[in-house]
Amino acid sequence: YLVEEVSTHLDKSSYVYLTDYERITVEEIAELRALLDQHEAEFHVVKNTIFGVAAAARELPSMDEHLSGPTAIVIGGEDPSGVAKTLGKFFKDKDKVELKAGILDSIALQAGEMQSLSKVLLFNVT
Repeated sequence: YLVEEVSTHLDKSSYVYLTDYERITVEEIAELRALLDQHEAEFHVVKNTIFGVAAAARELPSMDEHLSGPTAIVIGGEDPSGVAKTLGKFFKDKDKVELKAGILDSIALQAGEMQSLSKVLLFNVT
């Protein structure tokens, strides 16, 4: 059931960001979720092993080296750059949590690359 739940979350977007949420309070999580909601993104606490199984089933790049300690995923919405920017600013302001890594369109990203992504503006061309 838990693998299916994480798989459902992974179906919601072309990216997933892994974060460490160890020192963040319940109130701060609610604040972060409200900020992410503006981008139609979601924050979910996951078990590392369950995420690993769901990601492997989707043939996503391995995140095993980042799957230790408390992990939450951020997914959803059409603006991975805007979500990365929101996360980066929130984490910098709170000085408690950090980005671990991410996957964008099946490409593994390290924390530094995600910070670079947060500085890129993406435009939808129709």
